[in-house]
Amino acid sequence: MVSLVVAQFALGQTLFFLGEVAAAREHLEQEAALYDPQKHRSHAFRAMQNPGVSCLIHTALTLWLLGYPNQALKRSQEALTLAQRLS
Repeated sequence: MVSLVVAQFALGQTLFFLGEVAAAREHLEQEAALYDPQKHRSHAFRAMQNPGVSCLIHTALTLWLLGYPNQALKRSQEALTLAQRLS
């Protein structure tokens, strides 16, 4: 399952940087639906980033660029909360 989470994030991030923001959002939201903080916590040690936190940050960026600042702010706050909870 970690591979699918990482793949969805990688695809979402790649699409984001290619300017395909709407498509990026779809993949990042799929990753968020698959992410489980307990199951995927160890991935942060291997990849030097937590996939859940990274996904929320990139989702916030996509929402901002798509014209949803309130939703972007909410996702940013969720990312911060998750990062603090995971230490």
